[in-house]
Amino acid sequence: EWVKSFAVDFDQPRMMHDCAITENYMIIIGTSIVFNPEEMVKQNALPFAVDSEKPMLFGVVPRTATSQDEIQWFEMPAGTVFHTVNAWENGDLIELYTCCSDNIDLNLLMSTGDVTFTPDSRPNLHHFTFNLKTGEATKELICPEGINIEFPRINDNYLGVQNRYGYLANFDLNHSFKIPGVVKADLSKRGDECIAGEYTYGPNCFGGEPI
Repeated sequence: EWVKSFAVDFDQPRMMHDCAITENYMIIIGTSIVFNPEEMVKQNALPFAVDSEKPMLFGVVPRTATSQDEIQWFEMPAGTVFHTVNAWENGDLIELYTCCSDNIDLNLLMSTGDVTFTPDSRPNLHHFTFNLKTGEATKELICPEGINIEFPRINDNYLGVQNRYGYLANFDLNHSFKIPGVVKADLSKRGDECIAGEYTYGPNCFGGEPI
């Protein structure tokens, strides 16, 4: 059931691919991927590209809000977010787990050939916090560096409340659409301990989003 909607203004069009919800809030994410139609005309490329000078914008929206004036905004260094894992409330904190990378070339991502992802373009699992009282925000990488994980899923019974595990597609580092396996991430752990399990489909077998 569609309950309500209102406009949210940005400095320029930004890619907003996913969001997150908690019991009392919605988190909207304005990534550093901005719309630049000149790229499409002059470079024969997609009109979306990362602007490293544009910080990521996270808006915490009360689910009772009726206008954008009630949104509390947080800025983080430039980066990209396509899919969130989960979010929940912890006192004055909003905790958000999401896949994030510092940079991404969408033209490379959409390639059907063999590609090589640079370290800053590989999405990995991060923990963000937003303090509604102080206005402070933090960002923390929780999984080992060097992996390329995306398309997260959780047990939907825990949507918007604290959960422990997420399941993510483990992408081939050299091909944008080959997914040779899946990883189980423990959101309460950090580093190598974050990877609670890993499954590989087998030779010449590839999967998709964990369901």
